[in-house]
Amino acid sequence: MESDIPGIEGETKFALKSGQSKFYEFFMFSYVSGELTGSITFTDDQGKYWWYVIEVVTEQPDPHGAITLECDEKKVVEFSVKIHNPSSKTSTFDVIMDGEGLLGETQFILEPRATKEYKLYFSPLYPFERKGTLRFLSEAIGELWYKLVLKSNKLETKRLEDIPVELGKFGTKEITLTNPLQEPITIRHKLTNEINFKVRESEITIQPFKTAVAHVM
Repeated sequence: MESDIPGIEGETKFALKSGQSKFYEFFMFSYVSGELTGSITFTDDQGKYWWYVIEVVTEQPDPHGAITLECDEKKVVEFSVKIHNPSSKTSTFDVIMDGEGLLGETQFILEPRATKEYKLYFSPLYPFERKGTLRFLSEAIGELWYKLVLKSNKLETKRLEDIPVELGKFGTKEITLTNPLQEPITIRHKLTNEINFKVRESEITIQPFKTAVAHVM
């Protein structure tokens, strides 16, 4: 017996007398939900073969929980999910995120019988409210998944506080800037009143998920 379907198990060899028939039983372990199509083939000693198409439909297990992630647009919020490996072997999880603004590692490795936190980041670029999913897939353990509620709030325009300064002198005001992306960004400023104001830094590079300060004078 040969098959291209992962997780299928059964007798690899068996004997049949002339005119004899056999009910062949096989077992299927699917570690991920969804639909899968493959085949199973039986070949005799003379090279003659019989093959069958098999369609596997695996229902998704119940979610492990629901997670709500909420922050202002162009900001970032971090959430930790605890994952446990109950087996005696190291398990590798493929991580699948479905949702706008979700960031995180796409693979997660857990030592035997260990518990570890997976860090999920929500970094929306515009306002919205949607649903999503976070799935952990392991051939040894199966599928673990969470429902997600994603809320991105509109960021209101902020007015800087007055800068008190004596005539002929200057004052300074700090502005905190955030990088909500998974890669460094470089920010340049644009002033509508360059006679009375200036920004000390001509440009600022901010590392992923970090903040930096600009000085307005």
